[in-house]
Amino acid sequence: MIQQNELITFLVGLGVAIFIWLNRRRIVQIPGSSWLLLSYSALFMGWTLTLVEGFVLPDLINAIEHACYMASSVAAAVWSWVVLIKGEGAR
Repeated sequence: MIQQNELITFLVGLGVAIFIWLNRRRIVQIPGSSWLLLSYSALFMGWTLTLVEGFVLPDLINAIEHACYMASSVAAAVWSWVVLIKGEGAR
């Protein structure tokens, strides 16, 4: 069963994904943008799997969903390290 908040989160995330795709030329200019895009992609995959787990293999999909959330957090942390600590974003 799909909960309303899960669907709304997915739809808002889809809107952000479309925005990212439409502005991809500008986004790649952000230092370490590949880490940010990886982080968002994993987060969006987690939101998508939240909807899927209501229909197919709920235990397995739930585990993969949470792995996606973890991967998103790790990618965001790596981006922070690359840009803020390592200094690749300095101009």
